[in-house]
Amino acid sequence: TVQGLDVVAGTRQMLMPAGPDVRGTDPINHFGRLWDIIGEPSEQISPTGELSHVEVLLKRWEGKK
Repeated sequence: TVQGLDVVAGTRQMLMPAGPDVRGTDPINHFGRLWDIIGEPSEQISPTGELSHVEVLLKRWEGKK
């Protein structure tokens, strides 16, 4: 409980396929819940030099009285 609110907070690491244009300011809908991206998405390059996937760190905070 924080200042009278029941708080749920969490973080996740999400690996996304190559292709989506994701920015650090974009909200992510993951299983019906909105998450915020922490920092900038990280493009991961495969050994062939092609884009393999994109990694993002997510955070979520929810408070209820």
